[in-house]
Amino acid sequence: MKPVVPVAVLILVSVLADACVVSDEIEFSLRRNQPPQFVSADPPVEGVNYAENNTLTEFVVTVWDPDDDDFSRYEGRITLIEQLSSSVQLKDTFSCSEPVRGDASSFDGGVVVTVNCAITMRAVSDDASNLIVMMELSDRGYDAGDETPDGARTLQVMWVYEIFAQNLL
Repeated sequence: MKPVVPVAVLILVSVLADACVVSDEIEFSLRRNQPPQFVSADPPVEGVNYAENNTLTEFVVTVWDPDDDDFSRYEGRITLIEQLSSSVQLKDTFSCSEPVRGDASSFDGGVVVTVNCAITMRAVSDDASNLIVMMELSDRGYDAGDETPDGARTLQVMWVYEIFAQNLL
């Protein structure tokens, strides 16, 4: 009797061995979207700022993002929040200018992003009015309805302003 089974097993093993390729060049991508880090703001965010009614005010925020490829998707928006009473707020949101890429040589990779927003400060009442200015940057832009897309990382900067309805000088 001839050993048929061992030959069939050898043929099966050799076929399977040819179909299986083992490589030491396996790459895994564990990369996650990292949040932007605050670098600077102008005007400074500390303390209360003052402005006259209907004056154009410029806000500039600079962040560092460790993900260099996020730059092309950055978008900024600015929101004015006016507290009229303990329960009533007025909110207006505006888009900002296109982001500008800055020098990231002092950081460990990544990208420096600067966003500029110019808005007209306004008061509703005749007396001084408190206003909160909030600037938000998203590394994935915004969807319709101003929602941040899944996976987006944002950074918010806030200023407190007292707006004078009349020129006091």
